[in-house]
Amino acid sequence: MTIGVRVGVGGWMVLAALGAGAAPGAGQGLAGELGRIEDGWASLVVEVRDEVEVCDHGIRWYGDDGEERGHWHWDGRGEETCDSGPLQLDFRVRNGQVQEVSAGRVSARAGARALASRSPMEVSDYLVAMAYHDVTTDAAEEGIFLSRLPEGADPTEGILRIARDRSLPSELRKSGLFWAGQLATEVVVAPLQAVAVEDEADQEVREAAVFALSQHQGENATPVLMELALEAPHPGTRRSALFWLAQRDEPEIADFLANIIMGRQGG
Repeated sequence: MTIGVRVGVGGWMVLAALGAGAAPGAGQGLAGELGRIEDGWASLVVEVRDEVEVCDHGIRWYGDDGEERGHWHWDGRGEETCDSGPLQLDFRVRNGQVQEVSAGRVSARAGARALASRSPMEVSDYLVAMAYHDVTTDAAEEGIFLSRLPEGADPTEGILRIARDRSLPSELRKSGLFWAGQLATEVVVAPLQAVAVEDEADQEVREAAVFALSQHQGENATPVLMELALEAPHPGTRRSALFWLAQRDEPEIADFLANIIMGRQGG
């Protein structure tokens, strides 16, 4: 899976897939239905948020300003037909285990089993909980992103659970951190900061939390990054915070960085 995310004012960062799931009890109905499939594809159709555009081979999503914020599963296949939804989710199952999830415009996948109709919230709950079900890592990584798309769904709590769960593999935690940074709520800032200074995490996880903060569009992210740049206990975290601060286009950051440079020169 490939994800393209707009970074800063003009650039794009292309990321290999990151990570997955949340609340262990969520989506048991859908999990049970998928678990009873021995082998093959199963499909489910769900309505999506207004800011989501569903295309033949992928998905685009947009910010409040109408600018494209990123895309998922894009592979340069040429012209795409896109519309406002609904979205078809296709689950590849082997021996009751979900191996992968694909998504796009509604189409008839040959031989696919039609899953029972479910509410957008139930679908979102299952997708964000995939990290705690019997699925592959790839499927869990796809699930955490897709959990944000169903109409009316709010997977914030589940995504933050993954970001903070030390029992999960680092790759899944990094996925939770990344997508938490993409959520348009200030609720995620304090948990991201806590992970950035977490002694028990490896440095890659701490720096993933810093990057997530750098992508957050809320007003509290920049002050937290400044605090991390000055006071984070791990040198790599301080360096990461400084680097990502320099990528943000905000007037106060230039003064902040200038003061650091002048202070070092004066010392």
